[in-house]
Amino acid sequence: MQAQTVLNGLNILHQNIQGIRSKLNQIEVLLTMENIDIMCISETFLKKQDVNFLQIPGYKVADSYCRNESRGGVYVKNSMDFITLPCINQLSIDKYLECCGILLPELNYIIVCCYRTPDSSFEIFIKTLHLLLHRITVRSRYMTKKVIIAGDFNINLLENTPKCLLFKNTVLKYNLKLTINEPTRITIKSKTCIDNIITNIKGCSSKVLHLGLSDHSAQYINVPCNQGYIEKYWYVHRRNENKYLIIFLKYLSQLSFSEVFSYRDVNQAYNTFISLFKLLYDLCIPVEKVRISFKKRSNWQTVSIKRACKTKRYLYQKILKYKKNELIPYYKKYCKILKSVTRLAKQKTNIKFIKNSNNKNKATWYLIRKQTTSQNIFKTTIKNVTIDNTNITDAGAIAEVFNTYFATINTQTQATDTYPLPSTHLHSLYLSPVDANELKKIITNLKNKKSCGYDNISIQIIKKSIEYISEPLVYLLNLMIETGTFPHELKTAKIKPLFKKGSKCNIKDYRPIALLSNFSKIFERIIYDRIIEFFKKYSIINKNQFGFQKNKSTTLAMYEILKEIWESLNNKTSCVGLFLDMSRAFDCVIYDVLLNKLDKLGIRDLALKLLESYLKNREQLTAIEKFDKISKTFEEVQSKPVKMTLGLPQGSILGPLLFLVYVNDLPNVTDNRCVMFADDATIFIPDTQINFENNINKTLKIAVEWLNKINLNVNLTKTKIIQFRNYKTKSLNLNIADKDTQIETVDNINFLGVTIDCHLNWKSHIEKINKKISSYSYALSILAETTSVDVSRAAYFGQVYPLLVYGIIFWGNSTNVQSTFILQKRCLRIIYNMYSDETLRNVFKEKGYLTLTNIYILEISIFIKQNNKYFQIKSNLNSRPIRSQYKNNLCTPKINNYMYYKSTFCTGIKIFNHLPPNIKAMDLPRFKIHLKKWLIYNVFYNLNEYFNTKH
Repeated sequence: MQAQTVLNGLNILHQNIQGIRSKLNQIEVLLTMENIDIMCISETFLKKQDVNFLQIPGYKVADSYCRNESRGGVYVKNSMDFITLPCINQLSIDKYLECCGILLPELNYIIVCCYRTPDSSFEIFIKTLHLLLHRITVRSRYMTKKVIIAGDFNINLLENTPKCLLFKNTVLKYNLKLTINEPTRITIKSKTCIDNIITNIKGCSSKVLHLGLSDHSAQYINVPCNQGYIEKYWYVHRRNENKYLIIFLKYLSQLSFSEVFSYRDVNQAYNTFISLFKLLYDLCIPVEKVRISFKKRSNWQTVSIKRACKTKRYLYQKILKYKKNELIPYYKKYCKILKSVTRLAKQKTNIKFIKNSNNKNKATWYLIRKQTTSQNIFKTTIKNVTIDNTNITDAGAIAEVFNTYFATINTQTQATDTYPLPSTHLHSLYLSPVDANELKKIITNLKNKKSCGYDNISIQIIKKSIEYISEPLVYLLNLMIETGTFPHELKTAKIKPLFKKGSKCNIKDYRPIALLSNFSKIFERIIYDRIIEFFKKYSIINKNQFGFQKNKSTTLAMYEILKEIWESLNNKTSCVGLFLDMSRAFDCVIYDVLLNKLDKLGIRDLALKLLESYLKNREQLTAIEKFDKISKTFEEVQSKPVKMTLGLPQGSILGPLLFLVYVNDLPNVTDNRCVMFADDATIFIPDTQINFENNINKTLKIAVEWLNKINLNVNLTKTKIIQFRNYKTKSLNLNIADKDTQIETVDNINFLGVTIDCHLNWKSHIEKINKKISSYSYALSILAETTSVDVSRAAYFGQVYPLLVYGIIFWGNSTNVQSTFILQKRCLRIIYNMYSDETLRNVFKEKGYLTLTNIYILEISIFIKQNNKYFQIKSNLNSRPIRSQYKNNLCTPKINNYMYYKSTFCTGIKIFNHLPPNIKAMDLPRFKIHLKKWLIYNVFYNLNEYFNTKH
């Protein structure tokens, strides 16, 4: 395929690739040289979970079809607007007709990619094809019947067989035509036309292109259209070069904030401060239009590589045209060398990129994300929404519609006047004044996020400016404390709608992302630190609440939950877990109820006045991106601000803490154990009572009524029950319901990122993480070919290792864990380019990796060391002298049940007691370091190897 063979209009290419992974570099070179808008690719040989890791610069996966045999096709397109069509994917039948499709809304074209295996039933294929064509032409829900179908149908159209005639007649029946009538697959023995592009659009031109990517030739079609696709665009961007920052800081150091100190009203003082700061900020670091091109040239694609790719295609065309079989060995050798050259060129370029970067860690993660996540530089715009069957296209009107919806989604309250209040706490909170040291510490500890609130001032700018603005900020913070007034300017949130799933025209399929001013985070942190210190001092937050608190985590919450189950099973009784689902709990908080609860807990006088000022009269506005086709510029369109009457501010620092206060008494309303992580509540009811079912119903009713009284709604359809039991114990037929809604009994549930099952065998959870690790192993294989070992190693520790670590103290002793260890070893073999039968013991030891078993030993030992309140040391209970090697050993419990024997508690004690005595005696920081070193040196593939070691 020579350069400039494609035309203006919409250019579509279909290729049966016969395995895409090894050909990504060649495809990248092809797309750099040619103007292809859409690619339909068949037989990628990718698994479903691998499709999203297929990254081609300038393109993204629009839709795909896959099946269990690792075959299928993906629909890849460049940065154009499209809508996926699930109705087409639903028609896919493995092997018989696999298909996916999208709609181009600006052109009203439907693009479909198909594949049929050669040995599948022709009758089923024709029947499914009828359904597909009928759906997209006759009964199309869209304002179009213009269709382009590209695929490999495995029907030779050069023969007049009954099957061929039936296929052609089926296409003609729907007023479609076949555009390719020459061979698309040429071998030594045959010439067949089995790939084609079908359309009903007039004026198209098509051809067969011999690209040499597989033994199938590509099919190209040019579709005339008036709509041009933008190759370059502009977006508004604030200059971030260091020279502009230096100028800003220079003038900021000379700026006088004396006017700020003249005000005793915090709103006037803050408005003056932010006006001065922002005026200088906008003058020194102004916003400007930045030009971005979709056609980014890869710097590894040298002139020689492009010339070599053209030579390869030329050789392939010669073989096909003149049947020069003597060229085949030379051609194969040439392809092998070219593949190696392109891989090395890309690898060297990436290594050079990291080496020349000022921030090597940032550069490394840029490459990892570039290869493993979708790189869509084209901003997502919301072009239209539908309200009451009315289509709204004006950007300003869309912003207003979203703002009204987000502001009123939870305005209906069901709280009663007799809502429950906690008992009165005798002590009251005193808000101590702020000094410059505390302010600098708070600003330094803020995370360097790029997001900004409505004032468009980033955290980085505030950190750079702290030396010059600390004095007025300290004054403002102390004025806030003295007057009990939170600055009104900091109570405005900018909302950005984020599409979840479903229809992009339905506002209910978006969720709000709130962006607050970064200065607001400083003011909130000052209040937060004083409240949390007061709560800690008097143990006000319920001990069964594990969310949003230092030294409490999801792991501790999970342990408390499982501890109840293990102990119940060890006592030879089953138990039921009631997992409550609260709908939009943070958005339903009533301010007066919360303030009354705070008053009871000791937040009174000025502190209470300040929090009332913080909560009430808040505003929000919604911002969406608008693309101006004339200026080719992205612009932000904002709605008018509206007042919020309900709910805690999203993205705030104080919000989570205030919510803990709001639900603080829930664990106390029932006699059964309730464990909470923020709004996730789980209640355990042991099967020890005669009226077990009645007790569960009673507990559910009490919890639901208590939450309803404070306007929190329990989603009964998402609330689940699990009966935790031994394998031999039969499941009880429980009838649990509330308000005529039956509560579903399930065998497993996803809670805090871990899938818990009724027998605690962790099979479901391990299958879930295995699926993720398998996907990442494919991403690692791409990285290993295009980057250095250091980059692949960073990707392993950044993406695979967290999956292995999280919750491993619970599932690490499962009988199903061996499959996860196999996948871990696969990842390391990919990184170090090793064969599947090569041992990895030396790699684990020399390169500093921990085996899955060693991760389990490390994590469970650290957990025990950190949480010794759950365990008893033998020497503390025994008055007789104990040998020094056993001095720090833990007491072993009485075990009556196998599931209890396999639990974190029992296995953890056994593992901890077998640790080297000198490591056990260390304090926690040294314990972590030395235990990890010891485990790296001692490579254990299973626990038996560990327990067989002698110290």
